[in-house]
Amino acid sequence: MERERKTLLGLEEGRRPPPPAADGGSPSAPPGGAIAPPPYPGRGGYGGVVSQHPFMPPSYNIANQIDVKPPNYMVFNTFVAVCCCLLFGSVGLYLGSQIEKHWKQGNRELAYYRSKNAKRWGIGGISCGVVIYIIILIYIAIFSVIIKTVTY
Repeated sequence: MERERKTLLGLEEGRRPPPPAADGGSPSAPPGGAIAPPPYPGRGGYGGVVSQHPFMPPSYNIANQIDVKPPNYMVFNTFVAVCCCLLFGSVGLYLGSQIEKHWKQGNRELAYYRSKNAKRWGIGGISCGVVIYIIILIYIAIFSVIIKTVTY
């Protein structure tokens, strides 16, 4: 208990607290006594407009995006539907086809969201296809060994 108190006060291992200020206030306080919070980095300082909380990731905020239409991943998802997994590819194709509609309607956030989801479904389809192909190859290898041993 005493050690925790010393740790919190900064008194352990020979450390001393900073001396008090001449006026009796906090040693780090600016003139006037109030401690101002630091400005958000890159957000215009104290007078600037903060469009997003500084600890939140920059998601689909329109202020962060330049007027560039997001990719629709139609070719990628067509490849996934034909070669890897029809279900994942068709969902990705549907989401990719919605991007142009939302962009023309001015719903930029939803267009970026659909683009990101279309890409996720395409990557998931490739992953699923690779796993299925590996299972099929293992299945063929096992049964070819079984057939060779039975025919002798």
